[in-house]
Amino acid sequence: FGRLVGSEDFFVDLYELPHLLIAGTTGSGKSNFLHCLINSLLQKSSPDEVKLILVDPKRVDLVLYNGLPYLLSEVIVDSAKATSALRWLGAEMERRYGLLTEKRLLNIERYNETSKEKMPYILYIVDEFADVFYSQKKSFEGAVLKILQMGRAVVCHVILSTSKPTKDIMRSLVSANMPSRLSFHLCCASDSKEVLYQTGAEKLLREGDALFQGIDD
Repeated sequence: FGRLVGSEDFFVDLYELPHLLIAGTTGSGKSNFLHCLINSLLQKSSPDEVKLILVDPKRVDLVLYNGLPYLLSEVIVDSAKATSALRWLGAEMERRYGLLTEKRLLNIERYNETSKEKMPYILYIVDEFADVFYSQKKSFEGAVLKILQMGRAVVCHVILSTSKPTKDIMRSLVSANMPSRLSFHLCCASDSKEVLYQTGAEKLLREGDALFQGIDD
């Protein structure tokens, strides 16, 4: 993730995360963090171990990764296609659960230890998911909630980033399903409460400093 105060490196187990909400005002460090996160995964994992679905409605940051063997498709810039990719991920998740049931296993880690066919971790990452949410509200909400609720055992993970942590998004979509939160600078205390359930993010600097709330915090 980065460094703690005192320059100690800070790591998080993706499986334990298992999903992540990122919030922060424009220019606070969200996109730079996503680049660091993605590149960390690329350095530590092969394309057989990790696959990415990247969504970039702004067409600015994540499109740089087009052509990488880690991608399951070209970087998605259309909101409708972003929802379609979520539906595909939901179907893949169901397929994986079927294989686990067939072999009477609890998770993909055990499956990969005993099967010739290895299943990679799949990350669905959206830079500014509020744009997708507002244009595809019902279909996007239903598709992403399915992954948030059931994806961990079959290593399907969702990372959503936004500069607009509004009440309607936070309370209907991620409140109970994304306990892991990373907040960069936010414009006001009320936004900080929506993301972290407490104030503090509004006092952060705009130089990449952030507050992290893990699943056990």
